[in-house]
Amino acid sequence: MNVLFAGTPEFAAVHLGALLGATHEVTAVITQPDQLVGRGRKLAPSPVKRLALAHQIPVIQPRRLTIDDLLPFPADLMIVVAYGQILRTDVLTFPTRGCVNVHASLLPRWRGAAPIARSVLAGDTESGVCLMQMDEGLDTGGVLAQVSTSISPVDTSGSLEARLGELGSRLLVESLNTFDTLVPLPQSSVGMTYATKIKTAEAAIDWDLPSEQVRAHIHGFNPQPGAFSFLGDLRVKFWRSDSLENQHSSAPGTILDINKAGLKVACGSGALLVHSLQLPVGKGRVLKGHEIRNVTHLKAGGRFTRQ
Repeated sequence: MNVLFAGTPEFAAVHLGALLGATHEVTAVITQPDQLVGRGRKLAPSPVKRLALAHQIPVIQPRRLTIDDLLPFPADLMIVVAYGQILRTDVLTFPTRGCVNVHASLLPRWRGAAPIARSVLAGDTESGVCLMQMDEGLDTGGVLAQVSTSISPVDTSGSLEARLGELGSRLLVESLNTFDTLVPLPQSSVGMTYATKIKTAEAAIDWDLPSEQVRAHIHGFNPQPGAFSFLGDLRVKFWRSDSLENQHSSAPGTILDINKAGLKVACGSGALLVHSLQLPVGKGRVLKGHEIRNVTHLKAGGRFTRQ
Protein backbone atom coordinates (compact mmCIF):
# COMPACT_ATOMS: atom_id res chain seq x y z
CA MET A 1 0.00 0.00 0.00
CA ASN A 2 0.95 3.62 -0.48
CA VAL A 3 0.64 5.27 2.91
CA LEU A 4 0.93 8.71 4.41
CA PHE A 5 2.39 8.96 7.90
CA ALA A 6 1.48 11.65 10.43
CA GLY A 7 3.40 11.82 13.70
CA THR A 8 5.79 13.95 15.72
CA PRO A 9 7.65 12.60 18.81
CA GLU A 10 10.08 9.71 19.24
CA PHE A 11 7.21 7.28 19.91
CA ALA A 12 5.90 8.07 16.42
CA ALA A 13 9.38 7.82 14.88
CA VAL A 14 9.67 4.23 16.14
CA HIS A 15 6.53 3.36 14.18
CA LEU A 16 7.71 5.19 11.08
CA GLY A 17 10.96 3.26 11.26
CA ALA A 18 9.05 -0.02 11.33
CA LEU A 19 7.03 1.03 8.29
CA LEU A 20 10.18 1.93 6.38
CA GLY A 21 11.47 -1.58 7.02
CA ALA A 22 8.28 -3.16 5.66
CA THR A 23 6.93 -3.55 2.14
CA HIS A 24 4.64 -0.52 2.17
CA GLU A 25 5.56 2.74 0.42
CA VAL A 26 5.56 5.87 2.59
CA THR A 27 4.77 8.63 0.06
CA ALA A 28 4.98 11.58 2.48
CA VAL A 29 5.33 12.40 6.16
CA ILE A 30 3.28 14.99 8.05
CA THR A 31 4.67 16.37 11.30
CA GLN A 32 4.40 19.43 13.53
CA PRO A 33 6.40 22.58 12.67
CA ASP A 34 9.94 22.81 14.06
CA GLN A 35 9.96 23.93 17.71
CA LEU A 36 12.21 26.26 19.69
CA VAL A 37 14.13 24.13 22.21
CA GLY A 38 16.91 24.42 24.77
CA ARG A 39 18.38 27.44 26.48
CA GLY A 40 19.48 28.81 23.14
CA ARG A 41 15.89 28.63 21.83
CA LYS A 42 16.96 27.22 18.49
CA LEU A 43 14.54 25.65 16.03
CA ALA A 44 14.73 21.86 16.07
CA PRO A 45 12.95 19.31 13.86
CA SER A 46 10.79 16.57 15.33
CA PRO A 47 12.18 13.01 15.57
CA VAL A 48 9.77 12.02 12.80
CA LYS A 49 11.02 14.76 10.49
CA ARG A 50 14.66 13.79 11.08
CA LEU A 51 13.93 10.17 10.19
CA ALA A 52 11.91 11.11 7.10
CA LEU A 53 14.64 13.39 5.76
CA ALA A 54 17.24 10.70 6.36
CA HIS A 55 15.20 8.48 4.02
CA GLN A 56 14.53 11.29 1.51
CA ILE A 57 10.77 11.25 2.12
CA PRO A 58 8.82 14.47 1.46
CA VAL A 59 7.88 16.25 4.70
CA ILE A 60 4.81 18.45 5.26
CA GLN A 61 4.67 20.72 8.33
CA PRO A 62 1.42 22.71 8.27
CA ARG A 63 0.27 24.56 11.38
CA ARG A 64 -3.19 23.21 10.56
CA LEU A 65 -3.40 20.24 8.20
CA THR A 66 -5.88 20.67 5.34
CA ILE A 67 -6.90 18.64 2.31
CA ASP A 68 -4.85 20.96 0.07
CA ASP A 69 -1.66 19.79 1.81
CA LEU A 70 -2.41 16.18 0.87
CA LEU A 71 -3.55 16.54 -2.76
CA PRO A 72 -0.03 16.02 -4.21
CA PHE A 73 0.25 12.70 -2.33
CA PRO A 74 -2.54 10.22 -3.21
CA ALA A 75 -2.56 7.36 -0.71
CA ASP A 76 -4.39 4.19 0.19
CA LEU A 77 -4.13 4.85 3.92
CA MET A 78 -2.88 7.39 6.45
CA ILE A 79 -1.16 6.18 9.62
CA VAL A 80 -1.44 8.62 12.53
CA VAL A 81 0.79 8.23 15.61
CA ALA A 82 0.93 11.02 18.22
CA TYR A 83 0.65 13.67 15.52
CA GLY A 84 -0.64 16.44 17.77
CA GLN A 85 -3.62 17.70 15.77
CA ILE A 86 -7.26 16.66 15.49
CA LEU A 87 -7.89 15.85 11.83
CA ARG A 88 -10.68 17.48 9.80
CA THR A 89 -13.32 15.30 8.16
CA ASP A 90 -12.04 15.90 4.63
CA VAL A 91 -8.54 14.86 5.74
CA LEU A 92 -9.89 11.69 7.38
CA THR A 93 -11.62 10.66 4.16
CA PHE A 94 -8.83 11.66 1.75
CA PRO A 95 -6.98 8.29 1.71
CA THR A 96 -8.88 5.54 -0.13
CA ARG A 97 -9.08 3.42 3.04
CA GLY A 98 -9.26 6.26 5.52
CA CYS A 99 -6.98 6.90 8.48
CA VAL A 100 -5.86 4.59 11.27
CA ASN A 101 -4.37 5.68 14.58
CA VAL A 102 -1.87 3.87 16.79
CA HIS A 103 -2.99 4.80 20.31
CA ALA A 104 -0.94 3.94 23.41
CA SER A 105 -3.69 2.63 25.68
CA LEU A 106 -6.33 -0.06 25.86
CA LEU A 107 -9.30 1.94 24.64
CA PRO A 108 -11.67 3.27 25.82
CA ARG A 109 -9.41 3.84 28.84
CA TRP A 110 -7.19 6.88 28.45
CA ARG A 111 -8.44 8.50 25.30
CA GLY A 112 -6.59 11.73 24.66
CA ALA A 113 -3.18 13.36 24.68
CA ALA A 114 -1.15 11.64 27.43
CA PRO A 115 -2.29 8.01 27.82
CA ILE A 116 1.09 6.57 28.88
CA ALA A 117 1.79 9.02 31.69
CA ARG A 118 -1.81 8.92 32.90
CA SER A 119 -1.78 5.14 33.15
CA VAL A 120 1.39 5.14 35.28
CA LEU A 121 0.14 8.03 37.42
CA ALA A 122 -3.10 6.17 38.08
CA GLY A 123 -1.26 3.05 39.22
CA ASP A 124 -2.67 0.92 36.39
CA THR A 125 -1.32 -2.62 36.21
CA GLU A 126 -1.96 -3.04 32.49
CA SER A 127 -1.58 -0.96 29.36
CA GLY A 128 -1.28 -1.62 25.66
CA VAL A 129 -1.62 -0.32 22.13
CA CYS A 130 -4.74 -0.14 19.96
CA LEU A 131 -4.87 0.22 16.19
CA MET A 132 -8.01 2.28 15.65
CA GLN A 133 -10.01 3.26 12.55
CA MET A 134 -10.27 7.01 12.98
CA ASP A 135 -13.53 8.93 13.01
CA GLU A 136 -14.42 12.51 13.88
CA GLY A 137 -14.37 11.90 17.65
CA LEU A 138 -11.41 12.01 20.02
CA ASP A 139 -10.06 8.43 19.96
CA THR A 140 -13.59 7.03 19.58
CA GLY A 141 -13.16 4.90 16.43
CA GLY A 142 -13.48 1.15 16.14
CA VAL A 143 -10.51 -0.96 17.26
CA LEU A 144 -8.91 -3.01 14.49
CA ALA A 145 -6.28 -4.76 16.61
CA GLN A 146 -4.64 -4.44 20.00
CA VAL A 147 -1.84 -5.78 22.17
CA SER A 148 -1.42 -5.53 25.93
CA THR A 149 1.42 -5.50 28.46
CA SER A 150 1.65 -5.39 32.24
CA ILE A 151 2.88 -2.34 34.15
CA SER A 152 5.23 -3.19 37.01
CA PRO A 153 6.07 -1.03 40.05
CA VAL A 154 9.49 -0.29 38.57
CA ASP A 155 8.06 1.04 35.30
CA THR A 156 8.22 4.74 34.51
CA SER A 157 6.41 6.56 31.73
CA GLY A 158 9.68 6.40 29.82
CA SER A 159 10.16 2.64 30.16
CA LEU A 160 6.50 1.96 29.36
CA GLU A 161 6.65 4.20 26.30
CA ALA A 162 9.68 2.32 24.99
CA ARG A 163 7.93 -1.02 25.43
CA LEU A 164 4.69 0.19 23.86
CA GLY A 165 6.69 1.59 20.96
CA GLU A 166 8.11 -1.86 20.24
CA LEU A 167 4.74 -3.57 20.64
CA GLY A 168 2.87 -0.94 18.65
CA SER A 169 5.25 -0.86 15.70
CA ARG A 170 5.10 -4.63 15.44
CA LEU A 171 1.31 -4.58 15.67
CA LEU A 172 1.13 -1.88 12.98
CA VAL A 173 3.21 -3.76 10.43
CA GLU A 174 1.45 -7.08 11.09
CA SER A 175 -1.97 -5.43 10.82
CA LEU A 176 -1.17 -3.66 7.55
CA ASN A 177 -0.12 -6.96 6.05
CA THR A 178 -3.61 -8.36 6.74
CA PHE A 179 -5.53 -5.08 6.59
CA ASP A 180 -8.30 -6.38 4.31
CA THR A 181 -9.29 -8.96 6.92
CA LEU A 182 -9.51 -6.56 9.88
CA VAL A 183 -12.92 -5.55 11.21
CA PRO A 184 -13.21 -2.45 13.44
CA LEU A 185 -14.91 -3.36 16.72
CA PRO A 186 -16.86 -0.59 18.49
CA GLN A 187 -15.32 0.54 21.74
CA SER A 188 -17.02 -0.38 24.98
CA SER A 189 -19.22 2.26 26.61
CA VAL A 190 -17.82 1.16 29.99
CA GLY A 191 -14.46 2.21 31.46
CA MET A 192 -13.87 5.32 29.39
CA THR A 193 -11.36 7.84 30.81
CA TYR A 194 -9.56 10.86 29.33
CA ALA A 195 -5.81 11.39 29.43
CA THR A 196 -5.52 15.16 29.60
CA LYS A 197 -2.29 16.88 28.62
CA ILE A 198 0.40 16.89 31.30
CA LYS A 199 1.08 20.22 33.04
CA THR A 200 4.32 20.91 34.94
CA ALA A 201 2.45 22.16 38.01
CA GLU A 202 0.90 18.70 38.42
CA ALA A 203 4.33 17.20 39.07
CA ALA A 204 4.63 18.74 42.56
CA ILE A 205 4.67 15.86 45.07
CA ASP A 206 1.93 15.63 47.70
CA TRP A 207 3.62 13.79 50.57
CA ASP A 208 0.27 13.46 52.40
CA LEU A 209 -0.67 10.70 49.96
CA PRO A 210 0.04 7.00 50.66
CA SER A 211 3.53 5.93 49.64
CA GLU A 212 2.29 3.80 46.74
CA GLN A 213 0.55 6.81 45.19
CA VAL A 214 3.66 8.94 45.65
CA ARG A 215 5.73 6.23 43.93
CA ALA A 216 3.29 6.19 40.99
CA HIS A 217 3.44 9.98 40.87
CA ILE A 218 7.24 10.01 40.64
CA HIS A 219 7.37 7.30 38.00
CA GLY A 220 4.51 8.81 36.01
CA PHE A 221 6.36 12.11 35.58
CA ASN A 222 9.62 10.39 34.58
CA PRO A 223 11.08 11.53 32.21
CA GLN A 224 8.88 14.60 31.68
CA PRO A 225 8.46 16.97 33.39
CA GLY A 226 10.00 15.32 36.48
CA ALA A 227 8.25 15.06 39.87
CA PHE A 228 9.56 17.69 42.27
CA SER A 229 9.46 18.92 45.84
CA PHE A 230 11.18 21.67 47.83
CA LEU A 231 13.77 21.33 50.55
CA GLY A 232 14.00 24.88 51.81
CA ASP A 233 14.75 26.91 48.69
CA LEU A 234 16.02 23.90 46.72
CA ARG A 235 13.74 22.44 44.05
CA VAL A 236 14.57 18.73 44.08
CA LYS A 237 13.53 16.35 41.30
CA PHE A 238 12.72 12.72 42.04
CA TRP A 239 13.21 10.01 39.42
CA ARG A 240 12.91 6.49 40.91
CA SER A 241 11.53 5.09 44.14
CA ASP A 242 9.93 2.17 45.96
CA SER A 243 7.00 2.35 48.36
CA LEU A 244 7.50 0.94 51.87
CA GLU A 245 4.95 -0.04 54.50
CA ASN A 246 7.05 1.43 57.32
CA GLN A 247 5.16 2.74 60.31
CA HIS A 248 6.28 6.16 61.53
CA SER A 249 5.02 9.16 63.46
CA SER A 250 6.78 11.82 61.39
CA ALA A 251 5.11 14.54 59.35
CA PRO A 252 4.72 13.68 55.63
CA GLY A 253 7.77 14.78 53.66
CA THR A 254 10.20 14.26 56.56
CA ILE A 255 13.50 12.56 55.74
CA LEU A 256 13.52 9.47 57.96
CA ASP A 257 16.86 7.96 57.01
CA ILE A 258 19.66 8.08 54.46
CA ASN A 259 21.60 4.92 53.66
CA LYS A 260 23.39 3.26 50.76
CA ALA A 261 20.03 2.28 49.19
CA GLY A 262 18.85 5.88 49.06
CA LEU A 263 16.65 8.34 50.90
CA LYS A 264 13.68 7.28 53.05
CA VAL A 265 10.88 9.86 53.21
CA ALA A 266 7.69 9.78 55.30
CA CYS A 267 4.37 9.76 53.43
CA GLY A 268 0.78 10.10 54.62
CA SER A 269 0.91 6.36 55.17
CA GLY A 270 4.04 4.29 54.74
CA ALA A 271 7.29 5.68 53.47
CA LEU A 272 9.14 6.10 50.19
CA LEU A 273 12.64 4.84 49.43
CA VAL A 274 14.05 7.24 46.83
CA HIS A 275 16.67 5.58 44.62
CA SER A 276 17.52 8.55 42.41
CA LEU A 277 17.03 12.29 42.64
CA GLN A 278 18.46 15.53 41.31
CA LEU A 279 19.35 18.73 43.16
CA PRO A 280 19.96 22.14 41.56
CA VAL A 281 23.48 22.35 43.01
CA GLY A 282 26.90 21.60 41.58
CA LYS A 283 26.57 19.99 38.16
CA GLY A 284 22.96 19.14 38.85
CA ARG A 285 23.42 15.53 37.82
CA VAL A 286 21.12 12.69 38.85
CA LEU A 287 22.31 11.03 42.07
CA LYS A 288 21.69 7.36 42.77
CA GLY A 289 21.75 5.14 45.85
CA HIS A 290 24.93 5.59 47.86
CA GLU A 291 25.69 8.95 46.19
CA ILE A 292 22.69 10.46 47.97
CA ARG A 293 24.37 9.85 51.36
CA ASN A 294 27.14 12.30 50.46
CA VAL A 295 24.87 15.29 49.76
CA THR A 296 25.27 17.81 52.58
CA HIS A 297 21.84 19.33 51.93
CA LEU A 298 20.09 16.04 52.76
CA LYS A 299 19.90 15.13 56.44
CA ALA A 300 17.56 13.02 58.53
CA GLY A 301 14.89 15.27 60.01
CA GLY A 302 14.81 17.62 57.04
CA ARG A 303 11.43 18.01 55.39
CA PHE A 304 10.27 18.27 51.79
CA THR A 305 7.32 20.54 51.02
CA ARG A 306 5.20 21.37 47.97
CA GLN A 307 6.49 24.93 47.82
